[in-house]
Amino acid sequence: MPLASETVTLAGSGLVFVNSYSANVTDAFRSAVISAENFFQSHFSDPVTITANFDLAPLAAGTAAHNSFFTIRTGYDALVGALRAHATTADDFLAVNGLPAFDPSMGVGFEVATPEARLLGLSSLTNAADVSVTLNSNLPWSFGQDAVGAIEHEISEGAFGRIESLGIQDTRWAPLDLFRFTAAGARDYTGGRDGLTTFFGVDGAHLSNFVFHNAVNASGVDDGQDLGDWDFTAGDAFGAGGPADPGSMSATDLQVLDVLGWTPNTAAASSGAGGATAGDDNLTARAGATEIHAGPGDDTVTGWAGGDYLRGDDGNDSIQGGSGFDDINGNKGDDTIDGGAGGGDWLVGGQGDDLITAHASQNILYGNLGNDTLHAGSGGELMRGGQGDDSIAGGIGADWISGDRGSDTVSGGGGADIFHSFSGAGVDVILDFNAAEGDRVQLDPGTSYMLNQVGADTVVDMGDGDELILRNVQLATLPQGWIFTL
Repeated sequence: MPLASETVTLAGSGLVFVNSYSANVTDAFRSAVISAENFFQSHFSDPVTITANFDLAPLAAGTAAHNSFFTIRTGYDALVGALRAHATTADDFLAVNGLPAFDPSMGVGFEVATPEARLLGLSSLTNAADVSVTLNSNLPWSFGQDAVGAIEHEISEGAFGRIESLGIQDTRWAPLDLFRFTAAGARDYTGGRDGLTTFFGVDGAHLSNFVFHNAVNASGVDDGQDLGDWDFTAGDAFGAGGPADPGSMSATDLQVLDVLGWTPNTAAASSGAGGATAGDDNLTARAGATEIHAGPGDDTVTGWAGGDYLRGDDGNDSIQGGSGFDDINGNKGDDTIDGGAGGGDWLVGGQGDDLITAHASQNILYGNLGNDTLHAGSGGELMRGGQGDDSIAGGIGADWISGDRGSDTVSGGGGADIFHSFSGAGVDVILDFNAAEGDRVQLDPGTSYMLNQVGADTVVDMGDGDELILRNVQLATLPQGWIFTL
């Protein structure tokens, strides 16, 4: 017998969810649903009712979850007018003021998820369910954060409007298409066909480090995967998910929903809080003021003992996290970032040649653009160099390390480390590959490669000049399974 339908509310938020469950939904699944919905309610205040159906059923291999939802069609001018009328935060005003003067869809129009359309005054309530979410019953869900993140992923698309199309995956466009930028700050509507990496940005001058999925290759072939999802992330609800990769919503994920029209519970959440000026500032977070946007200048930013959200913005900044969870992004300039004592931090360099240092364990370090230097904490880190010639040093534990693009120099440190590469990554050198400690090499699916002994080194040759070089490693001594694709 299915669980009873219910209405989910949370004090302080006008968001209401009306849920229906199939007979396959367990109490544990329902608890994950409530956790996901309460997260949205704790961050957004809009008086909107969202009807949702939930199911647990077999899905295709490689699919953790699936949704279906309804949309309405609107014109570009009406969409821009509605976003402008509902702007409440600094990011909202930057976003709407930076929108193109002319309709990029060329009159085709935009699809808006029905709850988002009601929020923006573009539609009224209907009797149909807004979104239906199914988790893959073939996967070993714990119904902890793995399921919560997957549910947040699907609801954010079908209810909050986190969808993209670019007129490629559907005839009409979607609002999130308007916030897709190259690293140079130019809007990019090709879906990947131009070969350029695209980032989420509030406008062309305020880009995040989060990379959109480019679904279209140079030949115009669409892989069918969601254009609005993040690439090159781990542990984020808007990226890949499921039991093997549980995700949580980041500050950037909340920023996406903010510029799509949803109102944060603290309307000043995206403003440049913290006393920042256009000069060189010394800013310190505190209880009740944990978010700092330093603005222009060479700033010094310090976190506190709780969780922090610290942004250096323009200039060569020095940012020091506290002992709690820190979400730090240097953004533009050559920044020095230290996560502080706590561990479990998210540390991003942004644009420029950055120095990033983590402590304790379970941190995410991402150099992004520029020639960056990354130092792990005690292990269990996820480390990505990004674009540029980076130097990456793992910790004493088991790390996952990718130089990404450019000519990178990597050492894993102790523990069973995974070194990732792919066709197009450039030439990366691993200084301390140790199969006896459990080190392995991971290549992206479909990567063609040859293994060669070149002098004292083992070389993974992926063609077109792309190589992964294992210094002072004899190929003949490597055990079965030392290299794999995933």
